[in-house]
Amino acid sequence: MNAEVIRAHFAGLKDQVKRSAPKKTEIPFPVEVFPKVMQGIISATHECLKFPKDYTACSMLWTASVAIGNSYAIQVKEGWIAGGVLFLALVGRPGANKSHPLSFAIKPLISVEDENFHQYKQDCERYECYNNLSDDEKKDHGIDLGKPIPKRILVSDATAEAIGEIHNHNKRGIGLLMDELIGWIKNFNRYNNGSVLEMWLSIWSMKPLVLDRKMDGCKRISRTYIPVAGTIQTGLLNELAKDNKNLNGFLDRILFAFPETIKEPWSQKELSTNHAEKWERIIRDIILLECPMDEFGNPKPRIYTYSLSAREELFEWQTLNTKIINDLNNEALAGIYTKIEEYCVRFSLILQIIYNICGDHNDNGQISLQATTGAIKIAEYFRASATKVYDIMANTSPLDHHPASVKNFYAKLPDEFKTKLAVEMGAKLKFSERVVKRLLNDGNLFSRVMHGQYEKKW
Repeated sequence: MNAEVIRAHFAGLKDQVKRSAPKKTEIPFPVEVFPKVMQGIISATHECLKFPKDYTACSMLWTASVAIGNSYAIQVKEGWIAGGVLFLALVGRPGANKSHPLSFAIKPLISVEDENFHQYKQDCERYECYNNLSDDEKKDHGIDLGKPIPKRILVSDATAEAIGEIHNHNKRGIGLLMDELIGWIKNFNRYNNGSVLEMWLSIWSMKPLVLDRKMDGCKRISRTYIPVAGTIQTGLLNELAKDNKNLNGFLDRILFAFPETIKEPWSQKELSTNHAEKWERIIRDIILLECPMDEFGNPKPRIYTYSLSAREELFEWQTLNTKIINDLNNEALAGIYTKIEEYCVRFSLILQIIYNICGDHNDNGQISLQATTGAIKIAEYFRASATKVYDIMANTSPLDHHPASVKNFYAKLPDEFKTKLAVEMGAKLKFSERVVKRLLNDGNLFSRVMHGQYEKKW
């Protein structure tokens, strides 16, 4: 990425941070960083299903992260080895079409899980027959079957103990998928000592996880790998910051996909099954990548390093990122921008493996300049989204500058409405039609979908 372009972008970010109003500049997800086949899938789902491109692209990135697991890692410097774990939140108002793109992206993982579960049931039937044999019969037949263990890829709405236990039997890694991400957050409050939150902070860093069980003793996962994804409504973002989760670095670890979504009319075009089939082949090929194990049965990922040009690009970007962090007079944003550096490394690993699988690159054990440049573009996208989320959490809503009567009027309006409804609602609150129309023209509060029809921005 051209250094002057990055510097100009940083300068704009600094100006934005100084203002208290919400960010108006939207940075779309850089779909062009993906191989052509994935770009085509994202475009087709948008054209035929009206999936917002940001949601689809981010969901595909996360799905690839899960599929990679502990098979590969990246060494930035001696002693600094990173994996591809992502914590992703798709943010939007109700009806913003968040869940469907995520469901589309993870479908290949679910297909593999269905096959694994079918195999598990067959193994259980064989194990039951084996248990019915006498010891002599087992010896005569030379059979020594262990209790079957299901191969899991995804979990949802599970306790911390259950997730740890499932991961212990699936060392490659698992993905935690929450349709409503707020449910994941609420699970943190099941315990008073904050142990669950601390566990997830460690999981993000891929640190070892120790499971102490009264019945079956102590177990240790040497290299945790649990990416997390889910959706959250814009109005619930402040729930993420409760109980000081904004002070311990937890929020810094979440990637927010937060496009300026506008409801579109349904398309009569049908999505070709060819697109889903192409995506499934990509993810299945990633899953087939070997996950090496050491003599103790722990993952020993194959290590990538940066090519010389890629390393120079990464370090130049990090130098510029350091400058903007040092110039910030905002500890919260400084924490977010710092974590973006680690994520940039993770993005480059994921992109490189995607390039290799799609045939864009030969696997030479190095992260290419293309993957690094693409990772920087993705990092800049998530930087802008995180800043937008921070504004909401910092209560910088434009409604704060209005009296309680206007806030009440705004709260009573549905997310989408026509001018007539707004005028009627205003009359009940003793607002004149002229006042209502003046409020509707406030671009900080409302977007005009079409003539006579509006939607709320907050």
